[in-house]
Amino acid sequence: MSPDRTHKATTQDVTWHDGFASTPQEVAWAAEAIIYVKAITAHGATAVTAKVQISPDGKSWVDDGASFTLPYSPDEVTFVRVRRFGRWLRIVGMLPPGANIQAQVTIDLKS
Repeated sequence: MSPDRTHKATTQDVTWHDGFASTPQEVAWAAEAIIYVKAITAHGATAVTAKVQISPDGKSWVDDGASFTLPYSPDEVTFVRVRRFGRWLRIVGMLPPGANIQAQVTIDLKS
């Protein structure tokens, strides 16, 4: 039996407003992921839900069914665990008018 492969992909200091999507990650080799979002700054947004999306090609996206609440205080971290997600993975959401979040997104993957 081969050892588990792990990989961590991080996107730092992304500013989201209106509709947003994280940078897509090709994750076909992985069996599970934890997606962390840490708020660097947050203005006007509370209890905003982000959804996990999957894709066979990195272009056509569908909701996975998993969702979680984004952090809305500086240094707050939230996360979602996902399994059996196919080839590509990202998170998406919609912030209310005038709201924005500067965030750090980390996707930890394990085979």
